Amino acid sequence: MQPWVGLPNFVGGAWTLLIEMIWYAAFSIAFFSGIGTGKRLIVWFLIAYAIVIAVAAIVFPQFPFGRFSIFALCFYGYAYLLRFEEKIDARTFMAISVTFLLLTLVSLFVGFALYPSGAHGAPTFTCVVISWGLALALFPIAIRLRNVDFCNSPVLRYLGEISYSLYLVHSLVMGIMMYLGVRGFVFLPILLVVTLTVSTLTYRFIERPGIALARRLTQKTSLAQA
Repeated sequence: MQPWVGLPNFVGGAWTLLIEMIWYAAFSIAFFSGIGTGKRLIVWFLIAYAIVIAVAAIVFPQFPFGRFSIFALCFYGYAYLLRFEEKIDARTFMAISVTFLLLTLVSLFVGFALYPSGAHGAPTFTCVVISWGLALALFPIAIRLRNVDFCNSPVLRYLGEISYSLYLVHSLVMGIMMYLGVRGFVFLPILLVVTLTVSTLTYRFIERPGIALARRLTQKTSLAQA
C-alpha cells in the first residue's frame, strides 16, 4: 500500500501477502456474517467487481487495477475449487469463468492500456495479458497432472503439503540471511535447508492445527444450520 500513499516501499515482493490476507478476511466475513459462501458469494463478488472497475475508471484512474484483479482471482480460484469438488455444475462454472475473464480483461485494459504507468520498466497491457493467459492456461493442466505417477511421489507430495509454509517462510529466511551477510555459492543451499526446516515446523505446529480447527468450526456450523 505504500506506493499509493507516498511512503517508502519496505514490503517489496511480499505485497502479494497483503492481497492474501484481504482475501482471507473477506471470506471469513462472508462466512460469519451470513452473506454466504459457494456460488452465492461468487455472484455477489462478480457484481462488486464490475462496479469497482467502472467507478475507479471514472473517478480514480490511479486505482491498482492489476492488484485488484489478482484479488479477484482468489474468488475465481474458489469457483474452480467448487467445480473440482462438483459443488457447482459445468454450466455454472462456465458462466462464472466467462464473466470473470471479461471483467478481468476490462480491468487490465483500464489499468495498463487506458491509464498506463509512466514508470520505467512498467509492464504493458500486452505483457500483462500474456502472463495472465499463460497462468490461466497452465493451472488446469497442473490440476490434470495430479494423478500422474510422477507427481504422486512421496517427496513431491510432501513438498506440496508444506508448499504454503514454504511460500510464506522463504522471503523471511532470505531477508535474515542477507541481513547476516550470507553471500556467495553457499547462499542457495543454506536457503533451501533452512526454509525446508522452518516450513516443516510451521506446517506441523501452526498450519495443520489451524486447518483442523477450521474444519471443526465448519462442521459445527453445518450441524447448527441443519
